[in-house]
Amino acid sequence: MARTFLLALICSLTIGTKAQPTWRFHLAFEDGTGARDTIWFVFDTTATGGTSEVDDHLGETAVHMNLDAFNVWILNPEYDSTKTSAAPYVGYYPFMSVEIQAFNYIYPITLRWDTALFRLPWLPAPGFPYDGGTMDNEYFFFYENNDPWGHSFILGRSDSVVVQPPAEYPDMIVFPLLVNLGLGSTTGTDDLLGMASLQPFPNPGNDKVSIRDAQPIQEAQLHSLDGRLWKVQKGQGKQLELNVPELPYGMYMLCVLRADGTWRKALWVKSN
Repeated sequence: MARTFLLALICSLTIGTKAQPTWRFHLAFEDGTGARDTIWFVFDTTATGGTSEVDDHLGETAVHMNLDAFNVWILNPEYDSTKTSAAPYVGYYPFMSVEIQAFNYIYPITLRWDTALFRLPWLPAPGFPYDGGTMDNEYFFFYENNDPWGHSFILGRSDSVVVQPPAEYPDMIVFPLLVNLGLGSTTGTDDLLGMASLQPFPNPGNDKVSIRDAQPIQEAQLHSLDGRLWKVQKGQGKQLELNVPELPYGMYMLCVLRADGTWRKALWVKSN
């Protein structure tokens, strides 16, 4: 009898250890001077919806940053600077997107993370994409991408990457850095269709550029590759047309803010 009770107790404790209330994933940055900073991604049973209110107890509260030091940061639901993004498991896991900003950095910048965190056995969804997620910016689009099809850097294929813009293009856009957790090669077809990169048309184009998305479009922006903002236009549906006769000829980064708060980016060329 005692032996049966002991075995039952051990089994119950073992099962209980598999259901963890919190999952934390870090993306650590170190610049060329050795200065360091970190962004945290958190899924938690007590978290509110990702865009509803600040989860102070999980670290989403606003942080004070030394403006003379190297910092990475994101926006919390109150549109204040923070270093943590938190969301509940239900309805969100394993997908989360953040746009990371930075200032006072010196190249090269080393990014580090732990791919083992994507494959912990107690995570609530056994289908968490093996590739973990992607990082996207102009640098990864043109140079250090390990996904030639998507022109992005897939987190699950490495534990680190060094970012150093080429000498012939020192002003290449590195920040903002778009990080999408949960988007990898094992993501379902429907998810890929809904989260695919933008396809502006015509491209190259001239006086107009049109975009379509699986979600309603909140806003579209056109930036030149030196970071200058040339055009901003609000959206009212899943299609948007920008009239840009005033833009100089050249290459631009088209950025689209979707209804769920994520950004999509694509290069667009204005030709003569």
